[in-house]
Amino acid sequence: MQPLYELKTPPKLEPREYKLIDRAMHLFPVPRDNAVGTNDFNNAITLIRFKQDRVVYDEIAKDFLKYVSGGILSFVKVFDRDL
Repeated sequence: MQPLYELKTPPKLEPREYKLIDRAMHLFPVPRDNAVGTNDFNNAITLIRFKQDRVVYDEIAKDFLKYVSGGILSFVKVFDRDL
C-alpha cells in the first residue's frame, strides 16, 4: 500500500493579522484560497479574501432571511474538487 502523503518537513507559515470592518463572530471555511466566509456583516453571506496587505469583501447573498446570522449554523463539506 502506498502512503497518502509524503512525509517531509512542512513549509514554515508566518502568521498575519488583518483588521476587519467589524467584529466577525462566525467564520467558516470556503473552497477558495486565502479566504473565509462569514454571515456577520450587512445581513449577508460575505466572502472575506486576504490579498497581501488588505482585505477584500464580496457579498455573496444578502437579505434572503430577516436575520441571516440568526439560528443554528451548520455547514456542509466541500464535495466538488473543481470549485
